[in-house]
Amino acid sequence: VETTGSSFGLNLNLTFLCVLRVSAVRKGWGMIRITRLNKTELIVNADLIEFIEATPDTIITLTTGQKLIASEPVEEIIERVIAFRRRITIPE
Repeated sequence: VETTGSSFGLNLNLTFLCVLRVSAVRKGWGMIRITRLNKTELIVNADLIEFIEATPDTIITLTTGQKLIASEPVEEIIERVIAFRRRITIPE
């Protein structure tokens, strides 16, 4: 879409990105699966992960301050977050 002297093109692009992001969240792409030490599955919002520690258990600290202990190694959690990021940045 071409316009003269306005920010309509910029607004259109931002709208497209917002729609893409909402679509990704609705499909569950914002979440990654982890397994707690008691073998129960937990779905975590990957955008809320602040950092991950190996102590020897894997401790995930969220931006909210909440800490989660996962049975997966740090490298596997990182791979799941990378896969999540790839899915939301590559349009279908």
